[in-house]
Amino acid sequence: MSCEACRIRRGNIGTSRDKDARLEDHNLGKAASTRLRRPFVRTYFECFESIGEGRKREKYFKTAAGRRYLDQVETPVWELLQKLLKLNRKSDPPDRTTEER
Repeated sequence: MSCEACRIRRGNIGTSRDKDARLEDHNLGKAASTRLRRPFVRTYFECFESIGEGRKREKYFKTAAGRRYLDQVETPVWELLQKLLKLNRKSDPPDRTTEER
């Protein structure tokens, strides 16, 4: 059995047996507590043998030291995502309504 402690989009830290299903549920709005902050991107995760180990690590990630650790690990991920988004915006075709104006 595996269990993941992961962080989604700087602020949502949780434990799950299926990280992909958890991310999909958040993006579909099935979790009321996170519904208004969509869309989500997984930025970090770790796998564990038991749910207890995963919850213990999740609890650490929710401390100041754990958040500092995640911030250090995630900063390169966020910088890359921002660069990719900028590149994607530049390569998008122009909006016809703005061309006509």
